[in-house]
Amino acid sequence: MNGIKTLMVLISATLLLAACKTLPEKKVVEVLCKEPRPQMCTMIYQPVCGLDQERQFKTYSSGCNACSHNEVVGYNPDACEDAIKKQMH
Repeated sequence: MNGIKTLMVLISATLLLAACKTLPEKKVVEVLCKEPRPQMCTMIYQPVCGLDQERQFKTYSSGCNACSHNEVVGYNPDACEDAIKKQMH
């Protein structure tokens, strides 16, 4: 009986450890916005695909312009339409 209990404990512990292992989370954005947020940005046009707190994507004229909005979490290079096309290929 004692051997069966030990075996059951080992099996349970193994299953619990296996359940705790998680896969690495896929990056949603490549660049996270940092604090303090920019107050002024140059007028250089390098479009990015910004992600806001509601998980909505929107194209901004640059990373600086995207991160100047408090609701934006981060961004990916290129306009949103271009980023979607790259993911499909």
